[in-house]
Amino acid sequence: MSKLLTIQEAAERLSLSESKVYRMTIQGELESIHIGRAVRVPEKAIEAITNPNRPSLPSYLKGEKK
Repeated sequence: MSKLLTIQEAAERLSLSESKVYRMTIQGELESIHIGRAVRVPEKAIEAITNPNRPSLPSYLKGEKK
């Protein structure tokens, strides 16, 4: 099982602001899990974004145009 990260931890790993990471979870760009009111990001979701060669990564995250 993948470790669950807080929004703050995910933001630090991605070098983004917390608000950007939170927006990414709302828009479905970044996988997240809601536990009550808390939002957690699986570590594997961070790895998917930081490893662009992964085949399951959506094209908009690879920089491809629609």
